[in-house]
Amino acid sequence: MKKYLSISALFVLLSSFIAVPATDPADSVSLFQTRWVLRSIHEKDKVDFIYTYAWLELDEAGKKISGNGSCNRFGGQYQSDGQSLQFGALFSTKMFCQEMQEIESAFLRNLSRVNRYVISGLKLRLYKDEQLLLEFRAV
Repeated sequence: MKKYLSISALFVLLSSFIAVPATDPADSVSLFQTRWVLRSIHEKDKVDFIYTYAWLELDEAGKKISGNGSCNRFGGQYQSDGQSLQFGALFSTKMFCQEMQEIESAFLRNLSRVNRYVISGLKLRLYKDEQLLLEFRAV
């Protein structure tokens, strides 16, 4: 278990040094075919900053979402029109990772609530109406 935690900590530390290309804040990347890495989860008047490599990608042609919740891979379908975005039922592998289970559960729970998105520069924010749920960064 300690070995796993040490490897996870080392991975998080090293991944924090990954260079992200500089961009003009007025520019933005596409919602589709971009790997979006989870940075924060907003729930019940609190914000959890995420230091795992949870991510998602949206395939525009197939209307599919895929990703990793920190421990398990997940996937499913989505619908998008303009700034609206909704995810269908998601499937996931079922490994149990005690250290990351709470993050993964909150991540997937909030994905099911999303109904719109905003992209600003390299940031993706997912909302339920006006309530911010999840924040990501493009890599």
